[in-house]
Amino acid sequence: MKVFFKILIITGISILIPVISFAQHWQVAGDSCYVSGGATRLLTDTINNRVYCSGNIAYRGCVNYYSPSSEPNNNCLGYSYWNGSKWISIGDSLPAENDHRPLCMYHDTLISSYFYLSYADQSTGPVDYVGKWTGSVWNRGLSDSTDGIVDRLKVINGRLYAAGYFGSIGNINTINVAYKDSLGWHAIDTTTWNPNYGLVDVEEYNGSIYICGNFQSRDGTISRLAKWNGTKWTNVGGTMFNQSMDGAEALCKYNGYLYVGGYFSPSMGDPGNSIARWNDTIWEALGTGLVDSFSNPGQVQDIKVINGKLVIAGGFSFANGIPAVAIVEWDGSRFCSFGGNFDNSIANVAGFGNEIMITGPAQIYDTYAGDTIYTCNPARWTGGSYRESCSEALGVKQVFVNNQQLNIYPNPNNGSFVIETNATEKQRMQMYDVNGRLVLNQTISGKTSIDASSLGEGVYNVSIIGSVSMENKRLVIVK
Repeated sequence: MKVFFKILIITGISILIPVISFAQHWQVAGDSCYVSGGATRLLTDTINNRVYCSGNIAYRGCVNYYSPSSEPNNNCLGYSYWNGSKWISIGDSLPAENDHRPLCMYHDTLISSYFYLSYADQSTGPVDYVGKWTGSVWNRGLSDSTDGIVDRLKVINGRLYAAGYFGSIGNINTINVAYKDSLGWHAIDTTTWNPNYGLVDVEEYNGSIYICGNFQSRDGTISRLAKWNGTKWTNVGGTMFNQSMDGAEALCKYNGYLYVGGYFSPSMGDPGNSIARWNDTIWEALGTGLVDSFSNPGQVQDIKVINGKLVIAGGFSFANGIPAVAIVEWDGSRFCSFGGNFDNSIANVAGFGNEIMITGPAQIYDTYAGDTIYTCNPARWTGGSYRESCSEALGVKQVFVNNQQLNIYPNPNNGSFVIETNATEKQRMQMYDVNGRLVLNQTISGKTSIDASSLGEGVYNVSIIGSVSMENKRLVIVK
């Protein structure tokens, strides 16, 4: 907090009046900016005390790696790092396709996936590589090239996992996910997934590998979110996220749970609004979740553990009822907001000491300071432990148990079908159309015939809701 003094003159008497001006909690991450940047991915390097960034940094004063003593460049292209006071460019100048490349640390070395267009590639176009920064150049070779795009890199149990949209990596064939160890690249499975879809994240939880994205199995039984138990891929808590536009988009372990964020809602047959957690048996919703100003589900784009708390970022306006625009903190029982309004959603977050760095917005209104800053992207939170508001501690609601046997037949059908479950209690059957509208709602018990002949042709989501369980199935009506 800064205190200034204003001189007020009343009938010849001078009076000093203190005027309080609050320091900004959101600040630029650079000297000054001249145009909105294209930074997207961030990575904290605790060993070297820096934050790496992929994309274009549009701050004056960004220092070129190869000539740090010369006149600073106006921007950093491709890759750079923040040392607490300025951005420093690293590596050879990579093409603009690298604006959203993933980053990770593997054996204390910076790893990224990137397009590289050499003279030899002119006839075929750029090649995607998984390469490492040696300290002077990006090391790339055919042993780490792919035939598609790697969207996520993550180190799990000493292995480097890659997830995205590709059919080969290095010298092995795979479908969208693989891992690397001291012997090279390995496929997890080459037969389950439809190659026309891709993955956006990978995580380990309780000994299983989890993946999420816009994907489905060749037989159509598994989609959006799945886990590998060492021998096969299975659904996670039933067939969920199937009706969501973007479904599950981010995975993160925190305090014994697997947290899943994305674009989804209960009206789509999913566990919560844009955020939910899984304990290997039950799905739990975090209150009313994350929604926009019209109470529609928000969208989560990144989840990371920073300073012992879960930081969730994306595009939303409220977190369990409290104002929380684009970024919110979760401590295991309640949400706390940082304050601020943004001109864009937040794509990525990273910790830097007591600060939090973000990419996405080019303009932020700091509600604490009452001032607007132009960030150029990235920006940084410098408010320490200050939080603008917090929700009440939540009694999270258990919404899914994966122990129910459910059959719907015939499927497809003409609007008449049978639902058969192994539950002994009466349950609620709800049907939703592709727009999330509830079109049929009735009680069922055991084996029940359903008449939906008044509904038109199309794909529907059927939710079977009991006192402690919920199961979802996709239904197709053809006439």
